[in-house]
Amino acid sequence: ARGSPNRVERGDAMPICVAPSIVTEGDAPVLALGTPGSYGILQTQPQAFVQYIDFGLPLQQAIEAPRARLTDGRAVLLESRVEADVRARMGKQASRETRRAIADRVIDNSGSFESLVAQVDAALAWATSLPPAGPRAGEPIRS
Repeated sequence: ARGSPNRVERGDAMPICVAPSIVTEGDAPVLALGTPGSYGILQTQPQAFVQYIDFGLPLQQAIEAPRARLTDGRAVLLESRVEADVRARMGKQASRETRRAIADRVIDNSGSFESLVAQVDAALAWATSLPPAGPRAGEPIRS
């Protein structure tokens, strides 16, 4: 019906996300992939490509592989196919509050784009000013 939020009129923005993709080698197409979905498609389709191209899974397995996506820039939504042990390990990670409390820098992306750019620039300047890592960098701290 006219005026319905489900009706697209000429000149309207598309109400869904689509990402039909063609992979080429040279000028020749070697893979076409398009998946159904909404806002998650822009995250889940590249994951299928990574499974197929980078990890060498057969195409059907790459499509069916477990995936995750960000819902609000912070919360990770795991598909039901993600194994229970993976979910358990993720559940044992430090809370957001704990991570913020021990972070050297926190970038707040709730403001303007200009504010975000300024914060990222400041964090990069700070990181590049740090002294080189010592030979034991990355090792667990033992008390």
